[in-house]
Amino acid sequence: MTRAPRPLPRRPTLPALVALAAFAMLAAPVGGVRLAAQETGGRSTRDGVYTKEQAERGKSTFGDRCSYCHAVSQFVGPSFLKSWGGGTVAALFEYMSASMPQDMPASLEPREYADVIAYVLQKNGLPAGELELAGDADVLETIRLQPPVDDTVGGPAAHPPRRLPPLPPPPGA
Repeated sequence: MTRAPRPLPRRPTLPALVALAAFAMLAAPVGGVRLAAQETGGRSTRDGVYTKEQAERGKSTFGDRCSYCHAVSQFVGPSFLKSWGGGTVAALFEYMSASMPQDMPASLEPREYADVIAYVLQKNGLPAGELELAGDADVLETIRLQPPVDDTVGGPAAHPPRRLPPLPPPPGA
């Protein structure tokens, strides 16, 4: 009796890849390496870990290589920060450099992946600094991915703190 040939495996869909990435991020902080980077007081994306020039290069690379499949809005705001925040920038770098662009995974230079991450950090309102974000997972392992200080897109400069007037005394006081 002859069996029908098995169908070839399908390429994973974007929702499947996003779900896998979210699962990896939830599981990653349990591992010693990522947790150790967080506990040692390493740098944070709030510390200005990329330059404006690097983010500009990242914007260009995103437009040339990423925008065919992705809108930048997919990587901005609470859902992105909830998915990737709390881990290290290395996790995002490793994921991107192993699986993106979708049509030619791992085809960019490490610096280009770092540039795109710099652009994404800028779009999330995280400050630029004086040194470029490295295209090296070992270095990026020491940088925690955190939302802006005020936890809103646009960062503290776009949303200066307001002082509220004091509360009136309770009735009958």
